[in-house]
Amino acid sequence: RMCREHVKVACLRVAVEQDSQRDILHLEERSRGFQEFVDAMAWSVDLETHAGFGGNLPKRGSAPYWASPVTELVFHDTTRMPTD
Repeated sequence: RMCREHVKVACLRVAVEQDSQRDILHLEERSRGFQEFVDAMAWSVDLETHAGFGGNLPKRGSAPYWASPVTELVFHDTTRMPTD
């Protein structure tokens, strides 16, 4: 039986005026460049219905995801995730 390696990668967009962790993690705007960068690395999956590796992300919203026969990556893109 073959198992896949699971990896969670944080993707943060930091705007010029942001200087605190709270400001960075609560940023909801996605610049076009950031969106194109993340979209080039992975495809988007709905976390509520996704059957693959989810990286313990909340089962709300979507996340970039990439997989090969030996690896699954989920990208924690803070601009896509709800922030409580």
